[in-house]
Amino acid sequence: MRACVRDLTFFQLTEVFGLEQATNAVMKEYVDISYGPWRVPVWASAGQYAGSLLLAIAAWRSGLFGTVRAVMLLLAGGTWMGVLKGASIPDVLVTGLLAVALVPLGAQVLRDRLPVPAGRPKVLSW
Repeated sequence: MRACVRDLTFFQLTEVFGLEQATNAVMKEYVDISYGPWRVPVWASAGQYAGSLLLAIAAWRSGLFGTVRAVMLLLAGGTWMGVLKGASIPDVLVTGLLAVALVPLGAQVLRDRLPVPAGRPKVLSW
């Protein structure tokens, strides 16, 4: 998606300024367009992988989630997020799996019933 926005901008610059000036403008500003030299947002987003792994392990070990729901949570943590990220069918499916994993927990909380951890779950459990 990000490449599409960049390409569209380049094409519009080409129509206004011509090919040579548009190329020079894009090449001069490309570092700023692509998050700058340190790419801070890209590096910071790596924390989502560690965070989702720790969250899934904690939910499983506490007995709040079974193995299947913990894996669903872990899969959702691997989905790239952000304004300019493209979405594909697998991303939509993984997000749906996250909803399936979290809806029972949310329903319990809405009914003012705090979830009770069941202890350490079996290897294959919901």
